[in-house]
This record gives sequence, structure tokens and C-alpha cells, in this order.
Amino acid sequence: MALESLQRDTQDFPIPFHLLDKEFTMPELHAVFETIHDKKLDRSRFQKKMFGYGVFERLHVLNKTVPYRKPYVYHFKKQILNG
Repeated sequence: MALESLQRDTQDFPIPFHLLDKEFTMPELHAVFETIHDKKLDRSRFQKKMFGYGVFERLHVLNKTVPYRKPYVYHFKKQILNG
């Protein structure tokens, strides 16, 4: 029941911020959503939907720990976290 509730909730709002570090990459957020919904999600459509919420702030930092293309680091805007 908890998983079904989480799946329903993430349809309307990107709430899994409590499952990520304060700073995260879009591939990390994408992986969380794929895990929650137990299916592959189109990356570009996913990103457009997430950016459409207007709750992320891109930091001027690249994740340099990956050997491939370096993704930007994001965090949730403070007013979202405070309620």
C-alpha cells in the first residue's frame, strides 16, 4: 500500500527529494522515479516534466565523479522544502 501511495503522489509532484542528497543530478532523480514506478521512463520527457514544476535550482557545478558526460547538480528551492 505504501508503494502504491508513493507512486500516486509522484504523479502530481516530484516529492522524492527526501530520498536524495540535498544536491543531486537529474540522472539520480530519474533513477529514483524509475525505481518507484518499476518501469523505464523516457529521459527527455522526464526532464521536461520535472523542470515544468519549477522546484529545482541548477547549481553552477558539474558532477565530476562520473566518467561520461558530466551532469549538472541541482537542489530543491528552499520554499519547497519549508512547506
